[in-house]
Amino acid sequence: MTRLFLIFSTLAFTGCPAHIAIPKAPRPFHSLETKVAYYDEWGVGRQDFTTVVSTYENGLNSVSTHQTLVLANGMTVHYPEDLLPALAENSPAHQAIFAYKRAKKKGSMFLGAGSALAVISIPIMMMSDFGTNTGLAPLLVGTAVMSVGAGAIAYGMILPIQPGADVVNMYDKSLLQTLGLKRRGSDAASRFE
Repeated sequence: MTRLFLIFSTLAFTGCPAHIAIPKAPRPFHSLETKVAYYDEWGVGRQDFTTVVSTYENGLNSVSTHQTLVLANGMTVHYPEDLLPALAENSPAHQAIFAYKRAKKKGSMFLGAGSALAVISIPIMMMSDFGTNTGLAPLLVGTAVMSVGAGAIAYGMILPIQPGADVVNMYDKSLLQTLGLKRRGSDAASRFE
C-alpha cells in the first residue's frame, strides 16, 4: 500500500509542466510605453533547440529535435495555447496555435489507434501453431497489424511538430502586430514607433 502511494504521489508531483498565465495584451488606445513594457516582459527572450540522439542495441540511431520558446521574462512556454491572451485573433501565430491544437488532436487519435493495433496484434501472433493447419498465417497477419500500428504511432507523434514550430517562429512578429509596434532601430529608448 505504501509503495502504491509513493508511486502515485511521485507521478502527481512530476507530471506535466505548468501552464503560464500571460496577461491580455494592451489595447490600441494604451500608450506606447505600456505596449513596449508589455513586449519587453512577454516578448521572445530566445528560442532553444534541443536535439536528442538515441542509439539502440542494433546500431540504429533516433534523432529528435525539440524547439522551445522562452519569453523575455525567463518563462518557458510548454503549451502554445498559453500565448493566446497576448495575440490578436487575426495574427498568424494565433491561427497557428489552433492549427497546432487540431494536429495534436488528430495525432492523439493516431496514437490511440496505433496502440490498439499493436496490442491486438499480440494475441493474433500467438495463435500461430506450426504443428497444425494455422501455421505461419497468424504470425504474418499479426506482424502486419503491428506494423500498421507502429506506423500510426509514428505518424501521430510527428503530426504536431511543424504546427508547433510555426507558433514559435511566428510569435514575435504576431505580438508586435497585436501591439501595433514597428521596429525602428536598436536604440533602447527609441526602438519602436
